[in-house]
Amino acid sequence: MKKMIFLFVLVFLAASSWASAAPYYRFWRGWKLDPLSSVNFQTGLNSSLIPATVKVGGGKGLIGYLPVMPSQPKPASVPDELALVIYSSESAYQQIRGTPEGKSYGDLHWEFFDQTKGSRSLVPEPYRGKIENEKAYDLLNSDADWKRGHAVFITSKVSGDLKSYIDSLRNHFAKKGLKSHIFLIQGQVIYEYQLWSDRAAFRMNWPLLNKRASSNLILWWGGSSELTKQDWQNPSLEPGMGLNVIF
Repeated sequence: MKKMIFLFVLVFLAASSWASAAPYYRFWRGWKLDPLSSVNFQTGLNSSLIPATVKVGGGKGLIGYLPVMPSQPKPASVPDELALVIYSSESAYQQIRGTPEGKSYGDLHWEFFDQTKGSRSLVPEPYRGKIENEKAYDLLNSDADWKRGHAVFITSKVSGDLKSYIDSLRNHFAKKGLKSHIFLIQGQVIYEYQLWSDRAAFRMNWPLLNKRASSNLILWWGGSSELTKQDWQNPSLEPGMGLNVIF
């Protein structure tokens, strides 16, 4: 009996350790203010918001930043910018946002984005086999470093069994180089951030991944966008591309 209790405790501790392995994610979606032209919006992100994200959080808990700007034309329901913002922990995030600099940074968003349209971030929760609308999920609960691997962003319209596709990512592709996977559901649209061990692993698996997806998803805007690694001090985010900001 004591041996069984001991084994149970070991399993519990291992599970707790696994559950706390992942960093703290914020999955941002932003719709631009109507008075802003697309050019001014893009310029503002590159000259102000993207550098400010790193200035405020870099070295204080921010460990990854991957902004994306969907290509045009696009449905109005699709955000004008998305970003996966990664912190070492929730407490690190709260400490940053609790400073005067952190508050100013939060307010800076509303110079570019419209709150009334639903601009905000969601915190991904561990994927446990159930998918609900307007929720973000961490599929693999991995502590992988997003600045090191090869990051990809994919937007698709759901046309079939989404759970089957998601489960195949976890059960098959996680063994083939998929290191981390964060996704968000918005109606019939799924936004995916995928982290692969390297570009070769992604390219090797993309044909099969695309085949698995095609029976359940309709890929938009060319299917995938491989995120470009760029220094935070001089970012160049353009429609139809995404960045893996290096700092």
